[in-house]
Amino acid sequence: MSTRSTLTIKSQTSKINFYRHMDGYLAGAGIDLLTVFSKVKDTSAHNKLPAILKAVSDLIYKDGRAIYEVIDSPSMHSDREFHYTVTVIDNDIHIRIEEFDFGKHIGKTFFQGSVEKLKHYFIEEKIV
Repeated sequence: MSTRSTLTIKSQTSKINFYRHMDGYLAGAGIDLLTVFSKVKDTSAHNKLPAILKAVSDLIYKDGRAIYEVIDSPSMHSDREFHYTVTVIDNDIHIRIEEFDFGKHIGKTFFQGSVEKLKHYFIEEKIV
């Protein structure tokens, strides 16, 4: 059975939503996002948002299929179990991870904070 998730990457002026059909749990999608943040961390660009979007779009499964597909709205997928929100403002990256139950928000926020705090959370929870 697949663990589906959605992802919203947003700034002050834009928002792009993605759907992930498999491995949407913290040890899958969460680790992939940490990989993305590591890639763009050292980017000297004034705006890291395009680098984050490209890195997410470039993620592929071992068989070559894209991991994420662009969607209109996360609510389109009532079967999602997790939703990741990445907010980029002035190159400051903030992450929120929420749990859903068949599309209904069940009020469980696993994490809310910076990339560095996310790394520590994953270590504490033995996800990495």
